[in-house]
Amino acid sequence: MQIRTSGVAAVLAASLTLGASDRLVAQRPPSDWLTYNDPQGRFSFAYPPSFGAASVGMDDGFQERAAAVHLQSINAEAVLTQGAVLVDRQALGGLYDHLGLQLLPDPQRARVVAALPPLTRENFCAMLTAADHVDRRPVPADVLAAARKVDRFGHTDPQVQVCDGTDASIRFSVGSLVDGTAGSPRRFAFGSVRFLGGRYSSFQVVAGGSSTPGASALETFTHVTESFSLR
Repeated sequence: MQIRTSGVAAVLAASLTLGASDRLVAQRPPSDWLTYNDPQGRFSFAYPPSFGAASVGMDDGFQERAAAVHLQSINAEAVLTQGAVLVDRQALGGLYDHLGLQLLPDPQRARVVAALPPLTRENFCAMLTAADHVDRRPVPADVLAAARKVDRFGHTDPQVQVCDGTDASIRFSVGSLVDGTAGSPRRFAFGSVRFLGGRYSSFQVVAGGSSTPGASALETFTHVTESFSLR
C-alpha cells in the first residue's frame, strides 16, 4: 500500500479541536461521529466523518491482524491485533511492523521475534525512542545482521515529538529519516494505540505523512481508540 502524505494533517485537524494539553484526558466522541460495526459482530468503534469511507484493510484477518479497517480519507488502518502487538508505518521499525517482519524468512522471523521484548503500554515510549531494538537482546548470531537491517527499516534516527496517553491509550508521533542518511527528509508515523487484555492485544489507528499533526489532531486518534468496544 502506498503511503499518501498530502492532506492527512489537515483532515485530522478538522476532525476534532479540543486544545493541546500535556497529558490526555479521555472524553466521549462527538455525537456526529460515525460508528463502524464489525461484520463478524466482534467489535465496534466511532470515527469522524472526515476519515472517509471504511472498508476492508490490508491483510485483514491474517497473522496478528485479527481485523483491519481501511479509512479512506486519511489512508490509515484501524487494526485489532491478537498476540504480539505490532504497529503500522514502521513506527518502531521493521521488527515491530507487520510488513517489516515479512522481510525475514519464516524460520528467521520466529527466532528473532522470540528474542525481542513484547510491546506493552509501559515500554512503548521507550521502544519508540530506541534506534536499536536488537542491541543486548538474545538474537541468534546467525540472524543478527538480517535482524538489524529490518530493525532500521523506516526507523533510522527516530525523533519522537509526542508519546503520552490516558490510562487506556497512548498517542504518539515519531519522525525518521526517509533514506537513512543524515540530511534526508523525515517521514512521520503518528496515531494512537490502546492496549487490551484477553483474546485481543491492541486496537490502534496509525497514519503517516511528511509532517506531524498538532496535539488536538492526535487526540482525535485517541478518541477513536478509546471508543473501541468488544461485543
